[in-house]
Amino acid sequence: MNALEVLLGDIFSQSKRKDPDAATRARCHRLAKKLGYHITIDRDPYNGNGYWIEGTDWPDEIFSTSWEEVEDKLRAEENRRKIGVDTA
Repeated sequence: MNALEVLLGDIFSQSKRKDPDAATRARCHRLAKKLGYHITIDRDPYNGNGYWIEGTDWPDEIFSTSWEEVEDKLRAEENRRKIGVDTA
């Protein structure tokens, strides 16, 4: 393999990389739908994206800065519903 093949191989392989947040994002959207919520993405190229969990009756904590944080909040709400804890 020559240097040109190596260089072109790296360029083309980068475009085929999977989004590392894809699985977490998909789980979040499924869980939000199950709970009756909607996730809105606030896109900001300078500061990074923000994620709003909408449709909740939560007094606070509906904004998140990562998909992991969104998933944690949705899982906590799912667990509260399972044990019957009031969230308001």
